[in-house]
Amino acid sequence: MIKIINGNLFDSKANFLVHQTNCQGVMGSGVAAQVAERYSHVETEYRKYLRYCKKNKIKALGTAQYVPSESWALIMVDTMKNNTVIAYDKNYQYIVNLFGQDNYGMGELHTDLKAMKKAFVDIKEKAKEIGATVAMPYQIGSFRGGANWNDVYGIIQEVFGEEVDVEIWRYDKG
Repeated sequence: MIKIINGNLFDSKANFLVHQTNCQGVMGSGVAAQVAERYSHVETEYRKYLRYCKKNKIKALGTAQYVPSESWALIMVDTMKNNTVIAYDKNYQYIVNLFGQDNYGMGELHTDLKAMKKAFVDIKEKAKEIGATVAMPYQIGSFRGGANWNDVYGIIQEVFGEEVDVEIWRYDKG
């Protein structure tokens, strides 16, 4: 079920806090900048993941990286391969870096809807596997990424449907 909540995404108790990132190693604005400020280890892991992808000839665009919100938990998760996301505590959170845009900037389209959908599918599958809930910002990929929100929302509905509980946090109304 998808529900829109007025407030700050970082107040969510969802297991996966999803935000869109670019593939350039810059978390300089929007929710990404807030993530970098609140969870400096997430920004470090984000940059390491991009280096890992480049070294191993993996296309980061369209992938999702799961980083524990608590830095001490990094020893339990391989944030490069993302194949050890576990639900060892139902109250535990991951910050999910969704690589939905190659570049960044304002005033033009940077969000790649196919890449975003591919990453959403991965997030849905992992959420179903461990019984996780998902939260993301209202207009993800739209405000800074330039995509049409109606298109993005349609993808969210198509991918997650009734299979996974999704919260869309609308800060401007919170």
